[in-house]
Amino acid sequence: MNQSIDHTSIKIFEDFYQKEFSSDVTSSHWQEVGGHRAALTSEKKIKLSGWGFGSFRENSLKIKVKYIIESILTDFLINKYRAKQSSLSAAKTVAKRNMRYFDFDCVKQALSLDLIESYISIEAIKTVCIIGDGYGFFGSMLKLKYPHIKILSVNLGRTLLFDSYYTNQVSTRFNTTYVTEESTGEADFYFLPAENYHLIEKFNIELFVNIASMQEMNNTVINNYFDLIKRNPASDKYFYCCNRVNKTLPDGEVTKIHHYPWSGFKILHKSTCPWYQKFPIGKPPFWRNFDGQIDHVFAKVEKQLES
Repeated sequence: MNQSIDHTSIKIFEDFYQKEFSSDVTSSHWQEVGGHRAALTSEKKIKLSGWGFGSFRENSLKIKVKYIIESILTDFLINKYRAKQSSLSAAKTVAKRNMRYFDFDCVKQALSLDLIESYISIEAIKTVCIIGDGYGFFGSMLKLKYPHIKILSVNLGRTLLFDSYYTNQVSTRFNTTYVTEESTGEADFYFLPAENYHLIEKFNIELFVNIASMQEMNNTVINNYFDLIKRNPASDKYFYCCNRVNKTLPDGEVTKIHHYPWSGFKILHKSTCPWYQKFPIGKPPFWRNFDGQIDHVFAKVEKQLES
């Protein structure tokens, strides 16, 4: 991808690609697996490539032909789980504007949004925090479907550049800002480096979302996120969490979704995530299992434990 870059993305690029920085929130998983490359040209255009935080294929005829079987299988998932047309429309628009091939990675996020909507009215939500939104997809989809919502996107600084950049490609009307200790003012999207994730406490957030990235954090960071969610000043707070039942990080640390600190939450939904156990491939047996079982939990913070 080589496109003009917005001001927010330039600030993130300067802080996490042009300067030395240290991070105590980067787990052994990201030290070993994650990959990010970014270069800013003299014309203020950026070249990005990344891996390890979701699939991103160019929406070309060659790709469409190559992955036609996967596309058919993805349509099967859409029909099987009765994805809402409103969610699919928003998801497809995000993919189109990002020049991204619409695949399983996009559909599973639309299905997660549908699950959330089955429990709460998002029309009543003002601010959503997405922790680890690969390529800014979930936030952009949510904003297109619910234009009134403000999005706080939290990610490791080097990955946050991808979230910010691709969000700004969806619409030039999005007002985006880079969150720091000193930042003030209103925006549609707030981009916060996870290295400063304590600044979540600056926002009143009614809904938190994490899809398949909390499993890649160490337990101390997971516990800190849960503490921030519970202490957030919003009156009603919900958390959608979709992660591995059991995952061993490269350094041997084990994370388990059902061992996260759920005390203080009322569990509204807990199950194996049915659309997130296998992913489509273009040759027999056509479906491949993920490395481990993935469950999802939707919960509300209990009021008596918020203080």
